Amino acid sequence: MHRNLLLAVSVTALALSGPAGARDLSSLVPADIKEKGYIEVVTDPSFGPPWNYHPGTDQTVYEGIDPDIAKGISERLGVEIRFVSLAFAGIVPAIRAGRYDMVMVGMTTTEERTKVIDLVDYAVDSNAILVQAGNPLAIKSPQDLCGKTASAVIGSAQFAILQEVSAGCDKPITISTFPAKSDAFLQVETKRADATIDGYIVSGYLSGNGTFASKGIEAVFTKDFAGKPLGIGLAKEKAALRDAVAAAIDDMIADGTYTKIFAKWGTADMALKKAEINNFQLGRK
Repeated sequence: MHRNLLLAVSVTALALSGPAGARDLSSLVPADIKEKGYIEVVTDPSFGPPWNYHPGTDQTVYEGIDPDIAKGISERLGVEIRFVSLAFAGIVPAIRAGRYDMVMVGMTTTEERTKVIDLVDYAVDSNAILVQAGNPLAIKSPQDLCGKTASAVIGSAQFAILQEVSAGCDKPITISTFPAKSDAFLQVETKRADATIDGYIVSGYLSGNGTFASKGIEAVFTKDFAGKPLGIGLAKEKAALRDAVAAAIDDMIADGTYTKIFAKWGTADMALKKAEINNFQLGRK
């Protein structure tokens, strides 16, 4: 199972009974999942808090928005959820190949991705520009990246955004790609790149808890920079499970669990009022 890349852990053994007020949606669970007894969810914990991360040295322990959302899904569907870790670039191919049931990694719902997998949209996000502390190059907007160097994760929405911005520059952005978000951050931290881009939710969280300051990184928050929905990804063949997950999220929204999760992680303004399917236009003005 490629033990250097994969580690599995149950979200919770106690989630199956469900909290008070949660609807029993177990009748929506597909037969193959019922027979297997669990939903296997792939993620990349290197993307870090607040989405999904290892809080300590034990790499079988996951915390963040996604594990909390997964717990709520588990409680409503009456089936265990297990997380496994994989490098981001391999996640969509693995979902398409049927190796895992779902992906939860704060993944952007893009038009290109909806052509090959389905995404249950469960949050809306935008982006921030990450620069060296003090912003020595006075980068205030995406256009200020023209002629600069930037780092990005291979296959990420942020890489695509940098390419789009660069296409409109007189002097293009020099973009370097890396397998993990921590690598992209490190380029800015060590001054090998002038900037990188990350989600507004993540950037706000890491600015607030002092992580960026400790790394000599500063977030530049630009209003409505490439607003985007975030989705839980499933193979096109798993439409029944997709709809069950969407129903579970809608129930979490209805009983307040969903709002409490996002508030817990300081991101309440990014929550949705209803789960949607493949709506890559969400969040755009």
